[in-house]
Amino acid sequence: MAPYPDPRYNPTTGEIDIGVNAGGESSTWRLLEPGVGVRHGLIVGPEGWGKTNTLRILNLGALTSKRFVLWAADPACRSDLTWMSDIADWIATGSQETVEMLRAAGNAVAARLVEGGYAEPFSAKPGILLTVDDGQQVFAGNPEATRLAEAIAADGGRAGVALVVTTRGADLAYFGGSAKLRAGLAAGVAMAMGPDAYGIHDMLRVDGGTD
Repeated sequence: MAPYPDPRYNPTTGEIDIGVNAGGESSTWRLLEPGVGVRHGLIVGPEGWGKTNTLRILNLGALTSKRFVLWAADPACRSDLTWMSDIADWIATGSQETVEMLRAAGNAVAARLVEGGYAEPFSAKPGILLTVDDGQQVFAGNPEATRLAEAIAADGGRAGVALVVTTRGADLAYFGGSAKLRAGLAAGVAMAMGPDAYGIHDMLRVDGGTD
């Protein structure tokens, strides 16, 4: 794989430059709030609007920051994650493997909090960036997956475990019926794509999003 040419991770702000928006302005994603902890995230939009590619940029930016290891899940078995085979610590395909990854992340959160937390990840004590593409494929109808993700969203920030999820819609059905999960993810970084992006983004901000 060719080296990623310009990850543009800013260690002062914890932000990754992820591209240029429709207005020609630089768009950023805050992966880490220095001194506070890592931030979760939610990307909502219909198929074909760039959610998976945004996850790719986030993973590459996190990797080159030297502050995170990568865990990537594709519960729908729709995305080709072979490009991550040499850089990710763990790749999960299918719903069951994704649940196993969420369970392991929950255990990591609990252990790290006992150790005093990982609010400021660095190379010798890295954070975990766990990305779940098409999250509705694992959360809808799966109470265990939803419960595990709720716990990570609640406590993972100060434990250095960031959970970033994409879904095709913002209705609670996409989150296993959990308003707590949707709000917990949106409280970090909330991004909406597609023709209904403004309405979805406003809803997610009310739900708890800050960006």
